[in-house]
Amino acid sequence: MLQVGATAFDKYEWGLVQPGGPTVQLIQVFDRHSELADELR
Repeated sequence: MLQVGATAFDKYEWGLVQPGGPTVQLIQVFDRHSELADELR
């Protein structure tokens, strides 16, 4: 869905790279409405 490489989230967590705008927006939506993530499973 996010079309990122296998290690992208590791790099985000380690602070090596910053996620792009659309990725940040999607993360914010899931942060506010975590129940939406269940629909993607």
